[in-house]
Amino acid sequence: MKQLFVLALIAIASLCHTSCGGHSESDRQASTSDSATIASIEAKRIEEEKNKIWSQELHKRLQAIEKKAQSANFTTALCVYDLTDDSLFSAFNEQKTMIPASTHKLLTSIAALHFLGKDHKFRTQAFCHGNIQQTVLNGNLCVVGGFDPAFSYQDLQRLAKAVKNLGIQKISGSIIGDISMKDSLRLGFGWSWDDVPSPVTPCLTPLFLNHQRPIDGRMNMMMNADEYFLKLLQRELKAIGVESKENAIKLVSSPSDARQNKAFFTATHTVKDILPTLLQESDNLYAEALLYHLAVRQRPIHATAKDGIQLLWNLLDKAGIEKQKLRIVDGCGMSLYNGFTAQAQVDLLRFAYKNKETIFDVLYSSLPVAGESGTIMERMKEGTAHGNVHAKTGTHKNVSCLTGYATASNGHLLAFSILCNGTTSRYACRLFQDEICQALTKNTD
Repeated sequence: MKQLFVLALIAIASLCHTSCGGHSESDRQASTSDSATIASIEAKRIEEEKNKIWSQELHKRLQAIEKKAQSANFTTALCVYDLTDDSLFSAFNEQKTMIPASTHKLLTSIAALHFLGKDHKFRTQAFCHGNIQQTVLNGNLCVVGGFDPAFSYQDLQRLAKAVKNLGIQKISGSIIGDISMKDSLRLGFGWSWDDVPSPVTPCLTPLFLNHQRPIDGRMNMMMNADEYFLKLLQRELKAIGVESKENAIKLVSSPSDARQNKAFFTATHTVKDILPTLLQESDNLYAEALLYHLAVRQRPIHATAKDGIQLLWNLLDKAGIEKQKLRIVDGCGMSLYNGFTAQAQVDLLRFAYKNKETIFDVLYSSLPVAGESGTIMERMKEGTAHGNVHAKTGTHKNVSCLTGYATASNGHLLAFSILCNGTTSRYACRLFQDEICQALTKNTD
């Protein structure tokens, strides 16, 4: 009885402790949760205040730059979009149709990543058409061009050795270059005839090597890059003991049954392999190769530039971009007939950003970086833009453009397009573009 009385007193004391200010475990958890909520709200308020100050200061900088642009002797279009906040940040002349020059390569690159994928392969293959008796190929050696811009002289040497490894010492028939992948046009629409031949004006053929730079310095051969390919192959074969007739070279479609045989040689490169060269070096040949691989999706044989351009238009539809003010005539931006707006370019970058794994990650890592790589390696080597701007340049005689991504001081990722047309000084335009990039990335005072 005494033990029960003691237990009763303990229970009463416990109840009194709870009612008079003691805290249960659930009370302590609720208190901790309330503190965390208050801290989170306060942190959010501070962050919003910082972003407000950042936004106000950046708007002031861009307004001052816009006044400069209005008094300059060239026309500028600017569009800046905050991808992190998913909102338009600033723009002027953003709907004006401008010549995009090589920033046009962004459209072709994004279309290739979207429609073909980063692992899509560019193939150059070789087949034997005929039978090998002892050391003689009684028939033709067929090389099928796949418009691979990265096919190298070393790849050609590997091809010659692959022929030798079949036990062939003589080819009785022809050395055929199959260029049936595309049509017969050698230049893009609107390309300047007085730029031909040059490293920036490629011959549009599915069969070439060494970036269409001649091994022996004969640049005049580059308008017949496919014929030059076959002549070098014949020379390499002869050097390792494989003979062929002097007039063996032919540029024709492979015999209909040639590809039924297994290819004894295949060289491949992927979209992901070629994008860094395309974007960082602003390579016209690489861009046109992408365009024709897009074209092959529409027309597998004798594809045309128009077939590839149709997919570029299709991409704009998918991205919800208005097309009335735009014009597309090639894949690299070399033609002065191309027309684009700063708004459309930024919308294109937004589309890439929304498709992070399939497009943005590959595109972003392939772009030139301010002060570090590619065509902007020597620009913005100092200041906050250094390393924080990934962008594609565009240059013509009276045109200078810069389009890409910038990381702001608050960590927001911005998409921007700066299109300058009608200039007599591309250097002045570049300084102006660099000033905008510094403004976009500058720390808050």
